[in-house]
Amino acid sequence: MKRLGAEAPFFLKFDTHGYENAILDGSTETLQKTQAIVMEYYGFQVAPDSDLFWQMCDRLNHAGFRLCDIVEVVRRPGDSMFWQCDAFFLRNDFSQWNRSTYAMPNKRP
Repeated sequence: MKRLGAEAPFFLKFDTHGYENAILDGSTETLQKTQAIVMEYYGFQVAPDSDLFWQMCDRLNHAGFRLCDIVEVVRRPGDSMFWQCDAFFLRNDFSQWNRSTYAMPNKRP
């Protein structure tokens, strides 16, 4: 990001097919300035050093992010096992995390 002259805050999109850990390992400073991440991720180990989906959620939590949505779930043909999805993560300090109820607050006219 420094070399490109990019300015924070950042939104990162990962579509790296199992090489997310290597990228995250080299992006500590960028992650500190990132507000949101969308990551295509897998339920199976698709590269030698890749994590499973739940492991990546845990890693990103330790990096300051929390899973907020999952879209485009793909199931493996034949056995319908979870194959991949796009997962959305927001910073742990995102204000909406402060509201832990299911219902929306009443709006006044």
